[in-house]
Amino acid sequence: KCGEFCYIVWRTHFFREWTKHLLRLRTVYGTVVIYISDYVTDITILVQWCVSARHQYENGRAAGEVDMVLMSSLFLGVIVFSKIVTAITVYRFQWSFETRRQTKLMYAMLQFWDVYIFREIYESHVNGARTSRLQLLSNLESVLEAAPQMML
Repeated sequence: KCGEFCYIVWRTHFFREWTKHLLRLRTVYGTVVIYISDYVTDITILVQWCVSARHQYENGRAAGEVDMVLMSSLFLGVIVFSKIVTAITVYRFQWSFETRRQTKLMYAMLQFWDVYIFREIYESHVNGARTSRLQLLSNLESVLEAAPQMML
């Protein structure tokens, strides 16, 4: 009986500590959820617009209908532009943190392919608070990722 009771108390204590840890770092984990959902939304919209553009190309565009080839091209251009701007910004922002040029270039490429944010989330998790670089990435994403949604 005592062994079972101690196990239940340990499990409850572990759950409580885990919950406290999650609440303390909710801004770090919230960034991941928002980032992934925004990325999936952008890809879904781009695919849907490309399918509509193909349908228009095959069947002809009706009078007054929006040119979906142009819209999907602009949407893709805005996404690529935002990736280039964020990669350059990460490279420039690393100037005060990293001294090796290869490391800065690697971080810029990771940001271009949307992987750098996970490195910053890991560092924030280890440190127990958001890093300034994660805050910069969040600000960049909120500004530049709003552009594709404005096209809707």
